[in-house]
Amino acid sequence: THFNNGEYIIRQGARGDTFFIIAKGKVKVTKRNSKSGEEQVIRHLQRGDFFGEKALQSEDIRTANVVVADPAGVECLVIDRESYCQLISDFDVLKKVYEDDEEHTSFDAEFTKLKLSDLSIVATLGVGGFGRVELVQVNNDSSRTFALKILKKHHIVETRQQEHIMNEKKIMSESRTDFIV
Repeated sequence: THFNNGEYIIRQGARGDTFFIIAKGKVKVTKRNSKSGEEQVIRHLQRGDFFGEKALQSEDIRTANVVVADPAGVECLVIDRESYCQLISDFDVLKKVYEDDEEHTSFDAEFTKLKLSDLSIVATLGVGGFGRVELVQVNNDSSRTFALKILKKHHIVETRQQEHIMNEKKIMSESRTDFIV
């Protein structure tokens, strides 16, 4: 949804059932001062920031104003509670703790002190524009193998892919399944 400069996306005190993610532009979050009645700027939000998430759980009384603060306007990704519940379900599903989650904590702890010199290459799995993926195993444990992605830093810097690579690393470290390459 597009909102024009100066337009109120959310008004303090209004009821709401909509969650917003800023796709383009900037907004300011303001709150009415209970004594003076004037609006005070609390913070500024920009691309990637979100607001109104409480409205997905239950009918929300908005605690602040969100006003477009960008001459070009703001574009937001928008979803209401009903659509959210139909598409994704309720928040209880997201809060569910799986029995095997504790296993991953110990898995991470097991490899925190691991160094590259502790790994031996078994075979090359693939080669790409940024580097290659090797099949490796820990020197003293041949029962398990892992894929190790090797990237060339200078090539990443030359092509200005640092942010992309860091996002990929974050996503891969959060992925907890043997079926994701």
